Amino acid sequence: MDSDGIPEDEDICPYNTQEEIAKGVYQTGPQKGCPIDNDNDKVPDYRDGCPQNTPLEISNGVDSQGCPLSALAENSKRRMGRATLNPTAK
Repeated sequence: MDSDGIPEDEDICPYNTQEEIAKGVYQTGPQKGCPIDNDNDKVPDYRDGCPQNTPLEISNGVDSQGCPLSALAENSKRRMGRATLNPTAK
């Protein structure tokens, strides 16, 4: 049905889009035919902005793009620090 190369009777995700298939699908195992998630953060690689998270980063949570929540908090602190040091900066 979705042209991912997995026989339909074995395909756990038989309705993948071409975008989902582009980064690959699992060829074996319990997720056979589903989009690959190399870092196991529950965000498939085709839409993962941070596809190589560490287990520690994942345990602290990731956003909908697969990026660590701790990185977002750190970036926010940096922006706030810049704004405080230079309130006229844009």
